[in-house]
Amino acid sequence: MNKPSCIDFFNKIGIRKPRFTRSEYVEHQQRFGSDWMTKIDLAGEGLSGKNMEEFYKVKNSSLDYAIAINSLYYYDFYRQFLEICERRKQLFGDRILDLGCDIGITTCFYAWMNPESQVFGIDIIKESTLRAQELANRLSLKNVKFECASLDEFEGTGFDTVVSTAFVHEAIGVKSIASEVDLYKSLTKLAQHTWRYMSDSGVYISCERLVDDMTVFTWIDTLRSVGFGIDSSHCGVIKWKEMNEQSEFRLVLAKNDLAFGNADIDILCKALRIKRPDKHGIGLLLAGQ
Repeated sequence: MNKPSCIDFFNKIGIRKPRFTRSEYVEHQQRFGSDWMTKIDLAGEGLSGKNMEEFYKVKNSSLDYAIAINSLYYYDFYRQFLEICERRKQLFGDRILDLGCDIGITTCFYAWMNPESQVFGIDIIKESTLRAQELANRLSLKNVKFECASLDEFEGTGFDTVVSTAFVHEAIGVKSIASEVDLYKSLTKLAQHTWRYMSDSGVYISCERLVDDMTVFTWIDTLRSVGFGIDSSHCGVIKWKEMNEQSEFRLVLAKNDLAFGNADIDILCKALRIKRPDKHGIGLLLAGQ
């Protein structure tokens, strides 16, 4: 008997590969109303700060609507990332935390894939965690919980696996940060929170939309500065289609052990498909090289 796959999971919750056809558009109109796409476009204009919060409130006004919109934007990413999670199942321990869980698609997949684990998802938007719990109930998952909380408010610790996807750029507002110094400070605070949640040998899987090469290296730098070890061989790029446009997320595997793996800069550049920055820009990453 074949093991359940992420495609089986998609079928259970109604995530479908978008066809971008007239018939699909009409089908969504019939399910969600004639303004189903207009309202999400309007909510998403100039996404930042309060606008970002409004976008998620609109998108997550109902579970089925949120699944339809997430499918439209993120189907290809979900498929690729969750297939990686399947292949690296050994990275998921007894206690798993999903940062910025949105409606719980990835969180519920971790719980579905690891029925013996306890899985937690946190998000700052109340509507997101309400829809996430609704999804967990729909799947009859008993090993997953959701909490509406900021990184400062969440008190959980001792997680064997922490995962974040499409989280960093929204959590700190990368596009609105004025200087490299401010970027470093913001990413460092985020890395410190993540490190605080970990068990002594915990693993952090970061899969993020980082806007340029220096932001990628700053993120690596800050992870190492708080005590994470990074193995270049476990880093990579997920290229995927977002509404028929090409997008890229950088995948980084870190461990709560500075001696873990290596930080060979040339291998890291090749894995993440970025140019090597000068020595001034990469601080701790190049210490001793």
